[in-house]
Amino acid sequence: MKDPIDRQAGLPLAGDDVLRYEESVLYEEKIRRLEDSISSLRMSRRILMSLLDQVQSGHRAELDRLMRENSRLRQQLNRHTRQLWQAEAKRLAMDAESGEKH
Repeated sequence: MKDPIDRQAGLPLAGDDVLRYEESVLYEEKIRRLEDSISSLRMSRRILMSLLDQVQSGHRAELDRLMRENSRLRQQLNRHTRQLWQAEAKRLAMDAESGEKH
């Protein structure tokens, strides 16, 4: 480490001033490391938010697809149900007609 020097006066420091200078250098380094950590955390947060956005978008698309498929299947089921009811009604009508003839 360099000799501690009073930055304003350009004179060497002595005693307590040297300790304060060393503490300030340590604190400045710690502050720099913390600022770097904050910067990294912000970057990580942006990346994670972007990934979350992509995942949610994919889930919304899948949900929309499943809802359309569900609607299509319900319509198909309704058509088949109507056909079965019509066929049963026709069969009952035929049975009723044949019962009248006998």
